[in-house]
Amino acid sequence: MSNLPAPVIELLQRQAVERRSPAFVHVDSDARVIDAGGDLQKYGFEDLAHGDAVDRQMPFLQGLLESGDTDPHLLTVVTDSGVVADVFLVRSKKTDWLVLLDATLERAQQQLIQQTTNELRLLQTRSGKDGDDGEGSPTVQLLAALGIAAFERLEGGHIRAIGVPPKWFAEIWPEVAANVNDATLAKSSPFVEGFINEADSVWRSGDRILRSGPWTEVDPSGNEWHLEASALISGGQAMLVIVDTGRRYQEMTGLLQRARENVLDHQALLSEIEKKDVLLHSIVHDLRSPMVSAHSGFQLLEAENLSPAGRRTLDIGMKELERQERLIRSILDVFAADIKGLRRADATLSTTDVLDCARAVVESFTSVYELQRVDLELDVADELAASWQVAGDRMRLIRVYGNLVDNALRHSSAGAKVRIVISREAETVLVQVEDEGPGVPAAIADRLFDRFTQVGSSRGTMGLGLHFCRITIEGWGGEIGFDNRPEGGARFWFRLNTIEPR
Repeated sequence: MSNLPAPVIELLQRQAVERRSPAFVHVDSDARVIDAGGDLQKYGFEDLAHGDAVDRQMPFLQGLLESGDTDPHLLTVVTDSGVVADVFLVRSKKTDWLVLLDATLERAQQQLIQQTTNELRLLQTRSGKDGDDGEGSPTVQLLAALGIAAFERLEGGHIRAIGVPPKWFAEIWPEVAANVNDATLAKSSPFVEGFINEADSVWRSGDRILRSGPWTEVDPSGNEWHLEASALISGGQAMLVIVDTGRRYQEMTGLLQRARENVLDHQALLSEIEKKDVLLHSIVHDLRSPMVSAHSGFQLLEAENLSPAGRRTLDIGMKELERQERLIRSILDVFAADIKGLRRADATLSTTDVLDCARAVVESFTSVYELQRVDLELDVADELAASWQVAGDRMRLIRVYGNLVDNALRHSSAGAKVRIVISREAETVLVQVEDEGPGVPAAIADRLFDRFTQVGSSRGTMGLGLHFCRITIEGWGGEIGFDNRPEGGARFWFRLNTIEPR
């Protein structure tokens, strides 16, 4: 295309981008993402971050990537989002490029052509069996049902309609519909005249089907009709068949559109269910947190010299707490459905004091930690800083702290220490929760913040705690992660944007 003017090239590029919705993924020799861009969401691929294994979201590429072939490859797939995609694999010495192009319309057109071919073959079979082309014959009835205009080629080079032409034919050529022959049809459609002349060679040999390809006719009212003609031999008879591809194409694209709408409705329903599920987790967490403190207080009271009446009251309180905990667990068992986590938290942001929230959590967990003989410390760098305000909601941030502190306690043994370390950075606050436990096993490191992921026999809230932390912090524009400490134990951390006071 080097000889094309720049405006022409720009026009072609713009049309290609609008029609094919290109997207790309650049991967290294280990099939891990280097970079990604374009309209990836259209194909159902989201959150492709640097270093991710590309075959986790695109398993169909695994065998292709592992092959040592350096030639470009093309693979056509139907993605989970319902979009048909042409996937091009372009290889280089150390990296590979995956290019995705929307091929949904092309697939629909191919299916339409295949459907027309099948119908023509059916016509050939039926015509050979019928031996009668009267209006009551099965062939004529089938033509009418399919909306196909069919003609037979007579001796002397003329054509005659088989049965009554469909309604669309009469709308395009009303003066021809009453008495169809090649002269009047050719006079009304130069395209058909040229195709009939070209079809003579096929009718003489009878060894193939000649298709005209799509063309457009304009009826007397100015409406455009998209048609396609075929010439073939059916039951020893030369036939001309004209099909209204526009109507079928609209039906097919309508089906595709409804399918996409159903996918969107399904995704919206899942999102609503997920929001309610996370809300349920928040409610359960709020119910469980004071119960943990009350339970620890009751256990401390057991060591006191209580009167018999006081002992009975304590036993009643302990049993009621146990019953309430069983109820909460049953709620989680019923409602913790296996649904993908929320992609974003509530976008409506407020501000809260990250240090004040940390102090509130330390105060609520003090008795629990004392009972387990684990030290809980709050270490604040530059505590006299002007402001500890961050983007976030107070109750949700307290839940995040609570999940991390409770998680650290459950993996700490007697005599260990858990530290909450808070420090200011340029435009963020960094919070770290360090423990001296066994650390995070490598087997679950990649999915630690996913729903229902638990470490060992941990008795957390069904593996929802860390998942809640992730969607909450990321929903506020922050980031969250963990490290295994060199000296032993785990360090969970998160960053939030600071909000300076006005």
